[in-house]
Amino acid sequence: MICFKQTGERFSDIFAAREAVLSFAKNAEPKKKERAELIFDSGEYVLSEPLIFDAKKEPALSNISLTLMCEDGKAGFTSEQVLNPLAFQKKENTYIYRFEWDGNGEFPRFRDFYVNGRSVPICRSQSFIHAFPFEKGKERLCDENLEGIYIPEEAVLGLPEGDFGAMEFMIYIEWEFHVLHAVSVDKTRVRYDENGNRHILLKLNEEEHRDYVKGVNPCLQPNNRAFFFQNHP
Repeated sequence: MICFKQTGERFSDIFAAREAVLSFAKNAEPKKKERAELIFDSGEYVLSEPLIFDAKKEPALSNISLTLMCEDGKAGFTSEQVLNPLAFQKKENTYIYRFEWDGNGEFPRFRDFYVNGRSVPICRSQSFIHAFPFEKGKERLCDENLEGIYIPEEAVLGLPEGDFGAMEFMIYIEWEFHVLHAVSVDKTRVRYDENGNRHILLKLNEEEHRDYVKGVNPCLQPNNRAFFFQNHP
């Protein structure tokens, strides 16, 4: 259970507690900066979606000082979901579990996967070298409309046709690390490096791509860096 100390309300659902905090914040006087304390009983709380308190989206949260605490024992958060073994389909020597789209048109994103209590490594591709530097400063990255990045043709061969699900494009440039979601490849869009090798356009989530280009350190260049795919088929 979760206790909202200032109102005395108790909740079994963490998102209901969040809504109570928002309601409290909307009625609070900004100058007083009232305290709002959510006290969690010891245990594990399952999240079906991220728990977010964002003062930019909910300006009323600026009226309060919010604290989340557990007074007795430990409280943990998890988004762990159990997969029914009967839902796996056998294909040759492999078992496949197919996920359906959620209400927002997205596939689940895996960070940890366990079978019989043992962690299973996330599938990843071999690393490949990105050949091209930023163009026109850090405002453009290979493709004029920020549709994606050109990657070696051999890196495209192992990718599925059509939608990629939750496959991620992992970028390491010196001390910076970025995760962008791959959308598809366009084999009609080709670019050649200085040695004449073909590179194919990998389309990325445009919003994530734009945030990456705007946020990357302007002193860093992506060319001659090793990238790879995660959640790779």
